[in-house]
Amino acid sequence: MSPEVLADAVPWLEAAAAEVDDLPPPGVAVDVGRLLTRRGWSHSRDIRDSSHVFPPRLRSALAAYEEYFLGRLMADRHFDAARDALDRLRTQEPRETATAIAVLLALVLERLPRKETGGASGPLLRRLARRPAADVLNQGWQVLGSSEVHADELAAAYEALTQAARRSSRLIGGGEVLVLENLAALRGAAPRLALRQIADAADAVERPLPARLVSRRQRGAVATRLDDESSYPIGGYSSISTTGPIESLVSSELVYLDREAEIDPFQVRWAAGELLKYTRDESVFSRLQRRVTFFVSADLERCRVKSPGLPWQRLVLVLGLLLAAVRRLHRWLDEVALDIRIVFGAGLHGRDPLAHEAELCRLLLREWIERGTVTVSRAAVQEFWALQAEEQSVPGAAENDVVLFSSDPAELLLEEIPPAVQPLSFAGPRPVLGLQTIDGEGEAAESRPVDISVWSKTLLELLRILV
Repeated sequence: MSPEVLADAVPWLEAAAAEVDDLPPPGVAVDVGRLLTRRGWSHSRDIRDSSHVFPPRLRSALAAYEEYFLGRLMADRHFDAARDALDRLRTQEPRETATAIAVLLALVLERLPRKETGGASGPLLRRLARRPAADVLNQGWQVLGSSEVHADELAAAYEALTQAARRSSRLIGGGEVLVLENLAALRGAAPRLALRQIADAADAVERPLPARLVSRRQRGAVATRLDDESSYPIGGYSSISTTGPIESLVSSELVYLDREAEIDPFQVRWAAGELLKYTRDESVFSRLQRRVTFFVSADLERCRVKSPGLPWQRLVLVLGLLLAAVRRLHRWLDEVALDIRIVFGAGLHGRDPLAHEAELCRLLLREWIERGTVTVSRAAVQEFWALQAEEQSVPGAAENDVVLFSSDPAELLLEEIPPAVQPLSFAGPRPVLGLQTIDGEGEAAESRPVDISVWSKTLLELLRILV
């Protein structure tokens, strides 16, 4: 490692010391930072390939660390997305680069089943940061070359990290990428943890679902015009005329090009408007229109509890199920003009108990919100039903399916349940689709520990109805 590399990595080390309680060897933060910034790691490789004589255990530990930690990190399918997220952050908020590297390192280390190693402390790193990088490096080489005890301690720390990485199923997930993409909006550890847990819950609930679900519902086609001026009309070539853009020029017209002639015939035909061009069919593209509305009731604030057998709070699983449903609807209804509306219910006396959850949903669904296929809003129950009735009264309105997320959906229904409304209750650890009552044997079933597969089955049952 050169003094320049260490000087560049000082902000990463200081940020990592602030984010990670039990920091591994400082070289890990340097390697991860250099990988994320597309510079390649050098710390451990410099030690292993150095001309200094080091104990075999340290060299072996570093070789295993490179293969099973750094190698697996780079091979993970989410790592390139994390790099891209960091690139965008470095362009928009350069000062947040060190924080982003430290946050990702902290999230990766949280996934590893490792024991405390007694790594470098924050005050020590800050003291070293004030010294010249060359002096710190020279002192480090001397200590490693002269003291087998320190070399063994460093080797043990790398070995512990490598063993933890080998026991972990994955080092990085989609939740970490989402945190990096929204780091500027996530201030503090609590929102980052919540966002990552919701993303992990969505992955866990969605994983057992089939790759494809064929739609069996028949609906009429509604004309959908293309408003984007940069898009070509849907129809193909229909005829040949002398009007149209130069991009539609008939290729045989190029025979008139004659650069050596005093008067170019091609330019004459162009000036006279006689060049032949293809014209396109300006027909209207028709496709199915679908609208799915999710109403997330304010009474779900009661779900901020963790049930036995479930890895996250029930409210986290509710939002994860919602995210998984949105993703699957976009994947399975990809030929449909899809309009998904998520409405968070307002509480009594102007309270907004799910305000933070609504903001997290906006971040998680930002991709589809920017496309215009998803909207997230807030409304009281009476206002929500009035809006639904008004929209359905408009002639030619798209068919609308309404899904009620609540701890007691019966309280949300003004009259008898309409056919297009699907109540989903989260009163217990097992989500219940429909207005089913729990008594007798059902109460005993609700009291037993459950696992995530129950939520996956409920999601699949709901999607079969919607799709």
